[in-house]
Amino acid sequence: MNGHTTPVERMGGGDLMTLASDLGDPPMQIAGILVLDGGSALNADVVAAAVAERASGIRRFRQHLVHAPAGLGNPYWADDPRFGIHRHFLHVHCPAPGDDEALLDIATTSVTRKLPRDRPLWSVTFVTGLAGGDAALVFVMHHVLTDGVGGLAALTRMADGTPAEADPAFPAPKPRAVALLADANRRRLDTLRTLPKGAGKLRRGLRELRPRGVTLAPRGSLNQPTGPRRRFAVARADLRAVRATTREHGGMLNDAVLTAATGALHTLLAARGEETGSLVVSVPVSTRSRDPGARLGNHAVAVPVELPTGGKTIDRLAAIALLTRGRFGSARGASVALVGPVFRGLARLKL
Repeated sequence: MNGHTTPVERMGGGDLMTLASDLGDPPMQIAGILVLDGGSALNADVVAAAVAERASGIRRFRQHLVHAPAGLGNPYWADDPRFGIHRHFLHVHCPAPGDDEALLDIATTSVTRKLPRDRPLWSVTFVTGLAGGDAALVFVMHHVLTDGVGGLAALTRMADGTPAEADPAFPAPKPRAVALLADANRRRLDTLRTLPKGAGKLRRGLRELRPRGVTLAPRGSLNQPTGPRRRFAVARADLRAVRATTREHGGMLNDAVLTAATGALHTLLAARGEETGSLVVSVPVSTRSRDPGARLGNHAVAVPVELPTGGKTIDRLAAIALLTRGRFGSARGASVALVGPVFRGLARLKL
């Protein structure tokens, strides 16, 4: 090629945790739906070309995951020399009546279908035949590619961004074995140098995973392995009114979601004869910078918190807002230091 050494782009700790956690069905994939008004008149080839142009501006969308040989470090990202939109784009016609439920059924099928690991981990399904002559794009990304915040930013760039300029250096060759070994050794030395700080991180990680005042989740019908079947449903609300109410009680929009979820689970458990006054849940908290769309990857920590489920909705909202302010404000991702080595070991074993 040009004689330059291709840099090694290793997976981050959060990405490794996500990869190692992807066991069984359904796969750890996220999805977003864009409805195109009057879009059924669009030509599928034209849509595919537009998606390909936008994807070229998101580097990770043209890279695949590579497992390094034993001793050469963690998995890394490399340009896919076989990248082509035909390997990521699917056109389907929505069955009658072409309503929201039919579209959600297609989205469910798309997000629960495992993405092939021999290519960049995303897909787009162009859905025509929706009611009113509309169409839709169902974007699916593997969670190892990015978290929800990064996925939303990528989706926005795909929908509203301008076509990117062609990259003459694409595809870059894979890093050579000597480069992988040098990078792996450098990272090992960095780990040894930071061992004194690592002890403090482990202590903070234990506190994050098992904070004071949070009990273990009780056994119940919800604490059971789930099957592969999933179904999308839509809950509609006046977002402006919800945001105003949560702010009035010292909370944020996420607190309203937690309030609604705990209330719904309380109703479900009560119908099953399982009364509970609280639930221990793990809530993802972003550790991103002020520019949430600056990079892909997983930049979030799971924070366990014990939330009330009963009582009046407004009272529960205020209580949850108070709890999350205290718990989420101190979350720094130290738990990754605690469980990271375990997941790195699983990654080396390709589990």
